[in-house]
Amino acid sequence: MTREQLSQLKQRVGKAAFTSRWPFDSQNRAACPFHGGNDGFTLWQKDGEWFATCRSGCDNKTWDAIAFVRDFDKLSFKDAVAKLLGKPVATPAKSEKVAAQRMTEKEWATWGRDVTPADIERMAKSRKDKTAGYETFRSLLVHWDDENKCISFDTVRDENGMQIFDRKVAQKKAKKVEKESHRDSEAAKLEAVVLAHPKASIRSLAATEKIGRNRIPNLLGQRGWKLVGDEWKKTNSESLPFDGCPGTDTGTGIKQL
Repeated sequence: MTREQLSQLKQRVGKAAFTSRWPFDSQNRAACPFHGGNDGFTLWQKDGEWFATCRSGCDNKTWDAIAFVRDFDKLSFKDAVAKLLGKPVATPAKSEKVAAQRMTEKEWATWGRDVTPADIERMAKSRKDKTAGYETFRSLLVHWDDENKCISFDTVRDENGMQIFDRKVAQKKAKKVEKESHRDSEAAKLEAVVLAHPKASIRSLAATEKIGRNRIPNLLGQRGWKLVGDEWKKTNSESLPFDGCPGTDTGTGIKQL
């Protein structure tokens, strides 16, 4: 069709191309059918043709009747024109998809193996574009599939479709373990210092070990240490929290300094 014929078609179908597919109010306003919103989607007319513009979340994008039918009905431009002409449009049959099933953490742990630097090096040589380093893939909990000689972030296919292990949950757990390991390391460093210097002040420990002053009592408390007077004392129980501020009576009769 020529441009003139397309213009005549759009004039002929008028506003109905929009209003038959989406509800508008009396002022030709509506929520955007593509991104939502409130009433930023408006109809307007120019030179006998109707247009719709989203003035909220679609960067002022404008549709004519053909473009709107194409995007709303998910058609090609050619099929959108045919539909407005009243011609039958073949709708492709939808293939049935098997619902994805999540792998358990135990299943994922036994599928494939952890990626190695050698795996990433081989993969980088086979690719034209830039490949991330080993540490990046390791932090993403990537596994290596020896059978297919490829990496997998969190998927494995079987006869039922795709099984997916929730990698985000695993990453969160890994970060928690890493954080706890870091805390244990900090506590061990502090313990070594107070063993050698039992009268070391919180301020001096913070300065030498680069650890926040408010964290030091709790970290040492995990190792069973407590500040008694001006000296760190090892108690019988582990993980003692810091139960008072410097210079206050904690109820034990001993003032912490």
